[in-house]
Amino acid sequence: MKYEVKSPMPATVLEVLVTTGEKVSEKTIVATLESMKMEMPIFADVDGTVTSISASPNTTVPKGGVLVIIE
Repeated sequence: MKYEVKSPMPATVLEVLVTTGEKVSEKTIVATLESMKMEMPIFADVDGTVTSISASPNTTVPKGGVLVIIE
């Protein structure tokens, strides 16, 4: 089953901490976002393998924007 890790709010991507093909668990931090001068770790929330990365550092994502897809 495909799971999309989404941004909880409009933010700037500081770093993406996973690579395509990497196995992750629900406590794995997949990216770090910054919004209103606060850094937020974004967790995988499911166990699986990263199949796609949509975010890249120094880009802005909207609320609900897909960061990573895990299957």
